Amino acid sequence: MNKLYYVIGIVTLILFGCSKPEEELVEESNIAAIHGTVVINGEPVNAAAVLLTPGGGVKVTGSDGMYDFSELTPGRYELKVFKEGCQSFNKSIDLVAGRDEELAITMSPSVGNLTINKSYVDMGSNESNNVAGFTIMNSGDAEISWETSNAAAWISMIDPASDTVPAGGAQAVSFTINRAKLSTTMLDNYATLIVKSTTAGDGSVAELLVTVFGNGDGTNTANDNSDMDYVMLGDLYVQTKDLSSEEGLNWESANRLCENSNVGDFNDWRLPTIDELAMLYTNKDVIGGFDEINYWSGTGESKNYYCLNFNTGKQNLYTKYTELGVRAVRKNTVPVVGILPVTNITEESVTFNGSIMNEGSPAYTERGFVYSQSHLPTVNDTKVISYTSKSFANYSAEVKGLVIGEDYFIRAYAINDINTVYSDEIGFSHETRLPSVSTLPVTDITETTAVLHGKIESVGIPAYTERGFVYSSVFYNPTINEEKVVVAGNGTGEFSANLSGLQDSVAYYVRAYAISSEGIVYGKSLSFMPCEPNYVILPSAGIMVQKNDINATKLDYDEVETLCKNSTVGGFVDWRIPTIDELAILYINKDFIGGFKYDSYKEHYWSSSKSSSSNYWLLCFWDGTKSTSYSYSNNYARLVRTITE
Repeated sequence: MNKLYYVIGIVTLILFGCSKPEEELVEESNIAAIHGTVVINGEPVNAAAVLLTPGGGVKVTGSDGMYDFSELTPGRYELKVFKEGCQSFNKSIDLVAGRDEELAITMSPSVGNLTINKSYVDMGSNESNNVAGFTIMNSGDAEISWETSNAAAWISMIDPASDTVPAGGAQAVSFTINRAKLSTTMLDNYATLIVKSTTAGDGSVAELLVTVFGNGDGTNTANDNSDMDYVMLGDLYVQTKDLSSEEGLNWESANRLCENSNVGDFNDWRLPTIDELAMLYTNKDVIGGFDEINYWSGTGESKNYYCLNFNTGKQNLYTKYTELGVRAVRKNTVPVVGILPVTNITEESVTFNGSIMNEGSPAYTERGFVYSQSHLPTVNDTKVISYTSKSFANYSAEVKGLVIGEDYFIRAYAINDINTVYSDEIGFSHETRLPSVSTLPVTDITETTAVLHGKIESVGIPAYTERGFVYSSVFYNPTINEEKVVVAGNGTGEFSANLSGLQDSVAYYVRAYAISSEGIVYGKSLSFMPCEPNYVILPSAGIMVQKNDINATKLDYDEVETLCKNSTVGGFVDWRIPTIDELAILYINKDFIGGFKYDSYKEHYWSSSKSSSSNYWLLCFWDGTKSTSYSYSNNYARLVRTITE
């Protein structure tokens, strides 16, 4: 009996002592799962596209960088991760029944200067959604040539497929898919579009994940369109069968038959233009079903219309009563929209920004933004309509009511008569922000007084509730625990305060400050010393005058201007050379001001007033007479500044 207990104990130890931690097991023993975090330099990656095939689909990471695939059939899977500006990640994984594997993924930044603005495009299941786009960007200082390649037959066209992007520039690219060429197993309907630099020495490679779901049978890979009602040449839909009888139709009958056609449940079929007809002729073997006869175009006027012979490719002009072949076409491109960074962030509102890269055909009738606290918001979530305009320009909308401290996901959208399309998603955190404040130079310094100056650069989120100055005669940065001067007001911009009761010839340190509910911020600490001012105020003239010449010896005009720009007497930085009229006032008050040189008729002072294109007026402080001189002559100078309120 003791042996039996011993065996039971060993079995119990094996079953329970060696089991995996609970979080690594999946509830159902016949399914598997995998989860993890995507990081760059140790930081979570937002909006990375994680593709698990077969059957897993795509997960887009949030601000925490997490992804999670559950309820999977055990077996081998391919995990691919895409993020704009990064090299893609690829790994084969064997998933075991009853196990939730954890895989941390570290992305590496791409090499070179060429990138694209998104990592993932989902074409969805709407059969009319067959055109999408992306933007190629060049962050370098030289032009980059590029080319694209794709790994799926159902991507029928890339426009342009190659080109150049100027330094610091960007280029929009669109691609078209042919849903008839999709795999019958929807598990395989994804592709990696590759954009590669062809410029020597750059080495840039950018990758875009494209997914699509539909009812294609996967058989239309050899341009056999006999079982199809229409095919696509770029954004042009072409019916695969003639609408005309063997004898042909006159132009009016041909036009009417096209307009009444509802092939593919579309009601906007028409005769092709003569240029489109030429494209059909060039691709007649791809489209199929053409006879070697003349086909009508919709291009012409009055009673005559152009046609094209599908035997010779020759263009002809016939009267509308002639009976010719008829093939209908239509265009149906969905709008292409992009999302740009959020701007003008304040406590009350922010600005969403988007871009129309293709207005669609028919053109979009509404555009705007959708946002939510969940991934991939739609028009069923919160919608903000921007003004409607048929253009490819950027557009914006002011959005109010976002909660501070909350995370949001935003997409631009556009609606036309066929579909609603969305941009990529960006995340936005309406975070609290401290205000920003600067300390400006102290002015009007006397033996006991001074004027302090500061500037609120940004009010913060939420906005600051108090601003002012802190100062101290002790060497270290002053805080609000020392002397403080509160200045009333709000918003951004400069503010000032008069300070009195200072000690003569004692150094003081001052900082501007602002307080919000998030904390206290200070500007840079500046020092000043109260002392007898080295300037004189002439109130009736509205100017201040420095007590000393700008230089002990004579200087030419340009040298005086240079010293003028660097003068900070009294804490002011707007000193200048006086006009000839102001110089006359200084002459009258020369004894009151003091320091002028006037012992002989040779002591002249510069004015800023010109007597000609190259000469300036001078004033002799010996007798007050005026004269002129070239700018390269040498004279004395005394600076003034205008008194402002």
